[in-house]
Amino acid sequence: MHLRSPGRPRSPHTEQSVFTAALTLFEERGYGGTTVEAIARAAGVGKQTIYRRWPGKAHLAADLYESIVPREEIVSDTGSLHGDIRAMIGALFDTYDRGPAAPLLAGLIAESQGDATASTIFRTAFFDN
Repeated sequence: MHLRSPGRPRSPHTEQSVFTAALTLFEERGYGGTTVEAIARAAGVGKQTIYRRWPGKAHLAADLYESIVPREEIVSDTGSLHGDIRAMIGALFDTYDRGPAAPLLAGLIAESQGDATASTIFRTAFFDN
């Protein structure tokens, strides 16, 4: 027997629309100049749609960062610690050089300096896994 959770099923299209809108706004306005309300408007969804998936902007930004910088593309096993670090740094520089990942990460780091919740999200998303 398959039990369905209450409410409408989550749409992958909605998540992609939110990610696309957020990425565009983060690039245009910067992290600090982007609000959840603006992301919702640009994605064509209600704020509650975003808040049901992500409790706040920092959660959304961390998930967005992870979607554009997948760990499996950054982490390597070359057989040596030195080789692994060189490969990881090279992959990160390539990624930051060709896309929006660097400004997005910079925004997350900046917000985590003055916001305890953002700091916890940042630490959990990037260091506790």
